[in-house]
Amino acid sequence: NEEGKSKKGIATEIRDLKIDLLINQLSFNKESYANKNSVKIDNGLGLSAKDLKTNDVVLGEIDRFNKTINNLIKIKSDKLRPFNHFDWKLDFPEILNPLLFEGNIDNIGFDIVIANPPYIGQKENNELFIPIKHTPLGKFHQRRMDYFYFFFHHSLNIAKDMGNINFITTNYYITATSADKLREDFKDRGTLKSLVNFNDLKIFSSALGQHNIITMLSRGKIDCTVKIINCNRKGLAKPKLLNSILNHLDEETSYFEIKQNKIYEGDLNYIRLNNENNDSGIDKLLNDFSTNCKTLGSICKITQGIVTGADKLSKNHIEKYNLEGNIGDGIFVMSDKEINDMVLSIDDKKFIKPFYKNSNINKWVTDSSTNEFLLYFTSKNHKKINQIFLNHFKKYKTILINRNTRSGTPNITNEIYDLFVKGLYSISYVMIASAFKKGQYYCISYARDEEYFIEPKIVVPQRSPRNTFGYNENNWFAASDVHFIITNDKSYDIKYILALLNSKLYYSWLYHRGKRKGDNLELVLSPLSNIPIKLAD
Repeated sequence: NEEGKSKKGIATEIRDLKIDLLINQLSFNKESYANKNSVKIDNGLGLSAKDLKTNDVVLGEIDRFNKTINNLIKIKSDKLRPFNHFDWKLDFPEILNPLLFEGNIDNIGFDIVIANPPYIGQKENNELFIPIKHTPLGKFHQRRMDYFYFFFHHSLNIAKDMGNINFITTNYYITATSADKLREDFKDRGTLKSLVNFNDLKIFSSALGQHNIITMLSRGKIDCTVKIINCNRKGLAKPKLLNSILNHLDEETSYFEIKQNKIYEGDLNYIRLNNENNDSGIDKLLNDFSTNCKTLGSICKITQGIVTGADKLSKNHIEKYNLEGNIGDGIFVMSDKEINDMVLSIDDKKFIKPFYKNSNINKWVTDSSTNEFLLYFTSKNHKKINQIFLNHFKKYKTILINRNTRSGTPNITNEIYDLFVKGLYSISYVMIASAFKKGQYYCISYARDEEYFIEPKIVVPQRSPRNTFGYNENNWFAASDVHFIITNDKSYDIKYILALLNSKLYYSWLYHRGKRKGDNLELVLSPLSNIPIKLAD
């Protein structure tokens, strides 16, 4: 019929318009790339190996642009070839195309946006984040973020003024350091209306490790309180229980409201779900004892533990780099047997450090013996590496030279790395770049200053159900799931600080003012640094 033909014709026009827009954008990107990355010209003296390599890269990228553009031209000319490209303004013109609204921009956008987006951390999934970094949403990218943050940002782009946005996600974003851009966007462009925090009550049977929250907000500013539903139950939620919770009928769930000017806290806009009307007066107590205090971060130096980049040989290492060996063989972290098999001199053993786990931390004290050891080679070491150690690291060279590279860097072969050391190839390393440039690929990625591991110190596991701070004066090295605290203000005795940190009062501060994952305390740099410490009279 005529209506069907008309719709088919419009669909074809939209398809061609999308292709034209992509061709124009790619042509612009190609021209911009060519202007920024000029091809080296041979003036009769020949080109260096480095210039030849640069030309290969630049010409290869331009060739990829041309092939993509030519392919789009062919697709446009062949109306039967499928073309699946989504564009919000073209696929929803009646909702998002400003040309159809005659200047009344308040009506542009969706009335409601509902989503259960994918929860994907950036670690080990960086390839998913790279394309988005080159889009308008890229301005919201930050390290260690979650993929679902982009969905929140985009919902604020496509919702109409006063439109409703309702998501179910994990609840970590409310206090995650890596979610400060998300919270700032909420604060700047939206209004939080309700938060349903399920904490340890599991919503999805297929994801029992998650802590979920329902977030309801509007695009634009509204003068209203934020309605909080804060569940204190555990186990797996059933429909009857969920209905009771959401209808304010559950006795083990807290229901209260927070003013808009109270929901965000500090420069990072942490979202605190504290009931100011709670009869326990915990907020008043914490406010009173925090007054006229210095912070732990101002009187102590705090650092995360060591990141080697390759503790032990993994299944992924073996498959990715086609290596021989057994899963669990030591690279930087070795067993006492592996160390003994090396037959090291007394001088060599200076590079061997006792390596502990967060499970070796107890309240007040730490374990003092371990059966694992760290090969502690850092970019600050000036002594030439022993051949025994070098032979050990050579077995894992392919793994080690692929650490610390900028996102998007392809796998580096030993041959390419050797060219890099000679100055004939460019590799973008983001950590210990100078060591890599010298051929010292066996240095630890994040070695930290050694003083944290050898001085009297407080150590704390990254995650714990209680405030568990241990003390030792030994050589005590550990990985990044441990934080180390040493004093830099001698008016505060480190054992006095230890006593405060292990007290019930400080558990309350960490629980209500720090960061949590469910009921577990997140004892990481930001909350640790902000702990108030009062000097005893």
